[in-house]
Amino acid sequence: MQSQALNIKFFAANALHHKIRRDHDELPANASDSLMETLFGILQQPETSAQKQILTKVCLAAVALSLHFTKVEGKFQTAILENPRFLSLPLAPALEFLLLLPQEFESSKVCSHYATIPLYTFNAST
Repeated sequence: MQSQALNIKFFAANALHHKIRRDHDELPANASDSLMETLFGILQQPETSAQKQILTKVCLAAVALSLHFTKVEGKFQTAILENPRFLSLPLAPALEFLLLLPQEFESSKVCSHYATIPLYTFNAST
């Protein structure tokens, strides 16, 4: 029975990751912050950290959502880096999030957006 529950959680986390990554534009504009808070809440649960595959998929969903925040200046910093829920994550989810961030960035639509900006326009605040 526990194996079936883990499969359901994995499927749900995987579906959420893909939905955020591919169909973020369908998400209501005011729902992103709430969804991020929910994902951080899931990542704070000890049973999430205990299951590596589920931890990775939930982190991928959170990372994919956080990358959409980079489209609005300062949003990533306030929604992620200064968020008390992110700052209070247990070590395993925090490290997993940070590890997956560059990988997800390189494979996302967000990366292609930044690829069109000449390097000389980047500054310390970007």
